[in-house]
Amino acid sequence: MIGGGAVAVQGRFYRPSRNPYFLRLDEDVVAWFESGGSGYQTRVSAALREYRLKQGKESA
Repeated sequence: MIGGGAVAVQGRFYRPSRNPYFLRLDEDVVAWFESGGSGYQTRVSAALREYRLKQGKESA
């Protein structure tokens, strides 16, 4: 579920490493994520992770 405050849970102690990336996104998409308050980058990451998992692919 995206936007409802749900966060992807991989396991109790799972903490993915994070690296800075430059990603071009449409302004309206960023504005929508930012409208949810702080933590919008985490929500973007969760949305991308959910999409990836729904595609049924383990890794790129």
